[in-house]
Amino acid sequence: MSQRRLPHKLLRSLAAVTACLVIVAGLVAAQPAGPASAIVKSTPPDTNDVYAKDFNPGNIISDANFYNGSAMTTPTVQSFLTAQGVDCTGTLCLKSFVQTTTDMPADSWCSTYTGVANQSAADMIAKVGAACGISQRVLLTLLQKEQTLVTRTDPTKALLDKATGYSCTDTSTCDIAYAGLFKQVYYAARQFKRYSDATLFPQYQAGKTVTIQYFPNSPACGSSTVTIWNTATAALYTYTPYQPNAAALVPANFFGVGDSCSAYGNRNFWAIYNGWFDSSTSGSVPTVNAISGQDRYDTAAAISLKSYPGVNVKVPVVYLAAGTNFPDALSAAPAAAALGGPLLLSLPDRLPDSVLAEVKRLAPQRIVVVGGTDSIGAAVYAQLAALQNQITRLSGADRYETSRMIAQDAYKRLLDLNPSKVEVVYVASGANFPDALSAGAVAGAIGAPVILVNGSADAVDTPTADLLTALNATKATVVGGPPSISPSYSQSLAALVPILPISGSDRFDTNIKLTKSAPSTGDSVYVATGFSFPDALAGAAAAGAGHDALYLAQTACVPAPAVESILATHVATVYPLGGPTTLTNKVSQLVSCQ
Repeated sequence: MSQRRLPHKLLRSLAAVTACLVIVAGLVAAQPAGPASAIVKSTPPDTNDVYAKDFNPGNIISDANFYNGSAMTTPTVQSFLTAQGVDCTGTLCLKSFVQTTTDMPADSWCSTYTGVANQSAADMIAKVGAACGISQRVLLTLLQKEQTLVTRTDPTKALLDKATGYSCTDTSTCDIAYAGLFKQVYYAARQFKRYSDATLFPQYQAGKTVTIQYFPNSPACGSSTVTIWNTATAALYTYTPYQPNAAALVPANFFGVGDSCSAYGNRNFWAIYNGWFDSSTSGSVPTVNAISGQDRYDTAAAISLKSYPGVNVKVPVVYLAAGTNFPDALSAAPAAAALGGPLLLSLPDRLPDSVLAEVKRLAPQRIVVVGGTDSIGAAVYAQLAALQNQITRLSGADRYETSRMIAQDAYKRLLDLNPSKVEVVYVASGANFPDALSAGAVAGAIGAPVILVNGSADAVDTPTADLLTALNATKATVVGGPPSISPSYSQSLAALVPILPISGSDRFDTNIKLTKSAPSTGDSVYVATGFSFPDALAGAAAAGAGHDALYLAQTACVPAPAVESILATHVATVYPLGGPTTLTNKVSQLVSCQ
């Protein structure tokens, strides 16, 4: 291994002391058998505000935190070392340690460092961080993770000589050319900065999904894929190319011993940093803000509030559909987006209070009720009519006719405003919701309708063909393959208008392909469950109106291609839709699915 490269290793924090004991949150536990460098763990400085559920292997620390060379000054580092080392006595304690440092010339990674006679450890850490653009908080965390030098009461010269583990491999002694606190801190910081160059270190890169093992040189211990959020997290994996397994992340024993396949390096870096400082992932791009309510109706109202903030907004239109079933709302969502309004949901026999309040706040110029009286009852309709007499009910003999009526009504209005043609229509099966739901956000963003069809039929029915003619559609995107849309149906449609088929291996893959087919131009992204429809219906209208993407997620993870796409577009905010039973904390962390 190159002497100028930080070793690929786990922790050796207490390897030189305490024999085979680990002190964890005030408890003493016996270590399992195995290589000492792989299983020894640091003592977390504070466990009160650190929780296993918050650890995200793809976003261990943000670039904003990692590369902040002005995070701490010499006085603040000194105060920190004094407080953490309160029980340490002697000149080798970091709070008291001094060393004459040497000049370091500027290079591609660090600016010029001017040596100082009898320089304090605090001044050394502060100025190395500033010179190399690495946070002093990161350097303090590294010193604790590697040798517990910040808090230990019995530091030795040998521990200071290998303080950060720079040029110390797991299988050989350290290179004495890099011994001593200053060189260890300086070259560690410089190397962390070098890791930011993906051309030099291509294995782990921001925005890419990679397979990361749980334990070194042990295929039997397994691995999983991780989508890396940022350059800082990639640097940590270049340094320590392992992730904690489930046993190392048990909430009740988060700081304790896992099993023989547990590696702790990146877990402990995260735990130490978060125990000492603010959240390591603060400043991450994108930020994640969940939108949810007490139920699907409250959630739809909350999504509307996010999209159309203010008082007495006077939106052009509000669409209202039943929250108990999906067909009517599938076509209503893109229509609402195209006309500049939200989609709200209602019970058949009662307008929820939160929805009524939202309609009043929006002060719509028009209300469109979608579905017959079985979906939205007469009492609900009358309550809405009392708020706005410009109200219309669109209801056909079945879901397909209702879908056509929605498209005819909405896009005739658009054509009246801009008498040209509808560039594209989206055609999806009305038998299920995932394909049409994904199409709704994309279609709404470009002002296109989603038309539900009986995809199992042999040919396009006459009313659908007539609608395509009335809309002057120039092409059709057919969403979903067999059995959702049969080959014969697609062939019949192709005889009327050029088609672009889009289908994936499952609903999530189809969603990704649809989103990529018409890239969003907004600065946000919505994430909704792919297993139920209510939140995603209101989300599709919001996403379409904001020209934002809508991705479908599983309950406890987001498909890796979706995470990669989100990171690649550098959007400012991600909005998961729904409460924790719908989308867990791991979705809010954009943890990628295996």
